[in-house]
Amino acid sequence: MSTKKEICEQLEKVDTKFSIKDPSKKLRLTDFASFLSFKNLPSNEKVNTEVTSHHNKKGEKVKMTPKNAVKYAGVDLNVGDSVDDDSEFDRKYMFVGLNCAVRKNNYNHEKWHQFHDQEQISHTFDLAAMTNREEFAGSYITDILKNTLDSKASSVGENFLVKMESKNPGIFLSGDIKVLSEERSRLDALRYNRDVKANNNRKKPRDSSTITPARSSEELEESVKEYQKAYKNSADLFIKECEIIKPEQLIVFGDTAKIVMDNMLKAKMFDKSAFVKKLVEEAIETTHYSKQGKGTKTVDFMKHHLNVLSEQVGLSELVGSKN
Repeated sequence: MSTKKEICEQLEKVDTKFSIKDPSKKLRLTDFASFLSFKNLPSNEKVNTEVTSHHNKKGEKVKMTPKNAVKYAGVDLNVGDSVDDDSEFDRKYMFVGLNCAVRKNNYNHEKWHQFHDQEQISHTFDLAAMTNREEFAGSYITDILKNTLDSKASSVGENFLVKMESKNPGIFLSGDIKVLSEERSRLDALRYNRDVKANNNRKKPRDSSTITPARSSEELEESVKEYQKAYKNSADLFIKECEIIKPEQLIVFGDTAKIVMDNMLKAKMFDKSAFVKKLVEEAIETTHYSKQGKGTKTVDFMKHHLNVLSEQVGLSELVGSKN
């Protein structure tokens, strides 16, 4: 039995082997991961009731949105004060996303600030709402790919040659660099063509110079090598995280994250830890918290994703949240 403080201390001691190049600073797991602990997060039902009890200047009910949850229900999605206190740490669940990154222009000195972003609050709120029940509160959350800045899962898949790796487990790290670079260049050409087509379909197309040109295999060779290092390092870090948290169940957000994890498993990257290998084999994939149908009301989204996730892990009766 470990306290939250003890878990945080163990995680902080891990050498991630990642750093910000300018200025030079070693990055810690406190920069990459976090906990589902928020300063103020009432139950989804209470948040919705409080928000919709207000009216705008036209006399209409205020709509349930992430910004209105903050404004009218006092929701505060910053890291909770109890994240590293002396209370017992709940190991039952560990949540896993696809990728995250820390760079000079977005570095935040606050520990465990990932997954608590206040500038892009909609995704932060979606995550909080989807996991807003007592059983998930305080759970550790991380990404399978560390220090990889990209908002598009498709781009991440291209940079790490995920489809190629799925067909040939282990090739991303052991394959001939020229072959890998050629495949990366092929995908980059397809990406460029998609970007050009999308731009041409705009009502007011942007200057074509704003579209990143397709790159040759020679130009991409060093990039591929950097992604290989990040890939191997990410798998090694994930093992360390799991061995510290010792969760009973991994819950993975989105199919790309699950594919990357399965690719690592097939490439025997988790074989050094039988415990982690079994966890990954039995991991549950759930819908990514940012996925929302067009025109879907926030309140319906909140209910749907939380109910789906609850059913997946064998929880049925919803209970209130805790911080």
